[in-house]
Amino acid sequence: SHLGLYAISTVGIINNADQLVSDYFNGHARQFMAMSSGKVNSTELTAALINQKDTLVDGIRYAQEAIDGSSTILILTPEGIVAARDRLGRLPVLIGQNAEGCCVSFESFACTKLGYDSAYELGPGEIVRITPEGWETLAPAGENMRICAFLWAYGITPSEYRRRPRPVALRTIIKPFDCYLSEEGANRMKDSQQEIKTYFVTIPAHKFLHVKNLESIGYWDFWQKQSLIPGQDCETICGLLDSIKGKLDDWGGSDANSGSGQIMAFINEPAGRICSWGIPLAECYGVRLPHNYDGEIPHQMLMADIPEGEYIVFEHGPFDYEKENQSVEEKIEAAMKAYDYTTSGYCLDTAPGRVFYFYHDPARFWKYIRPVRKSSAIE
Repeated sequence: SHLGLYAISTVGIINNADQLVSDYFNGHARQFMAMSSGKVNSTELTAALINQKDTLVDGIRYAQEAIDGSSTILILTPEGIVAARDRLGRLPVLIGQNAEGCCVSFESFACTKLGYDSAYELGPGEIVRITPEGWETLAPAGENMRICAFLWAYGITPSEYRRRPRPVALRTIIKPFDCYLSEEGANRMKDSQQEIKTYFVTIPAHKFLHVKNLESIGYWDFWQKQSLIPGQDCETICGLLDSIKGKLDDWGGSDANSGSGQIMAFINEPAGRICSWGIPLAECYGVRLPHNYDGEIPHQMLMADIPEGEYIVFEHGPFDYEKENQSVEEKIEAAMKAYDYTTSGYCLDTAPGRVFYFYHDPARFWKYIRPVRKSSAIE
């Protein structure tokens, strides 16, 4: 074009594509490629709008003002990459940087996966030029922000999730009625009528692929702290674990929980925090694998060899997550606290390295599996 040679990539949606073609390009002998849906190729249409002006910056601003919808743009030129976030900031544009140079992505987690540190996020409508040495702002960010709610909550656009469903990072959502935040809600929670089953099992030797935190207290705090470590946020770890084949506890579930083989665990760790049971623990999240597993280990994860051992199981059957989760938790915690080990011939094994597993799958059970040893083994 008269703006020079460039390659362009866009993400977004143009609701008024037909109108734009009619208003700006009818009668100019211009042809547009069609997508499989039969609609005009939105990236090509965006480029045609940009080419209506004398500079890339003016053209990008012109295109984004003309488009009803959203258009986030990357343009590769001989001088570098020009990145433009859509004018209301619905989709993220993140710049990553390391010792070798810079990168830019429409996905906030892609840079860290490629070994870059998150360096800068563009504001709504902001346009920057990126080179190996850094970046410069060509047009400042606007003041209006209207991010996609689904993207904000789950880190993925709705269309991408429909095309390729995968585990997403859970968020704490405060609802108009939240059973955990009001006294009225607590009173309306259903009490579980099931009893806690307690039994002993011997678990064969296996491997445990996981991430570990020595300071966290509980599931939500665990993921908040892990999110501060590059490449160890909930979305990245759950996605990686979902791709691992041969998980011992995978029942074919689609959620990032015990139904798909992903479990919380607590490893006896002298350097860990002292838990409510008075035992120093490290909180972990991962998957159990066969003892002979020899697949690739993601660089941000740990692999532990777990020898055959004896365990005590505290299990509650299926339950209504929204109405019974709190009462099930209270009931199973009470059962663990009240259990009389002196009559069983066993005691809890607090030796470093022993693992305590937690399975949470409302469709099947809530289950704690704690390591034990014969009482006669106590010196």
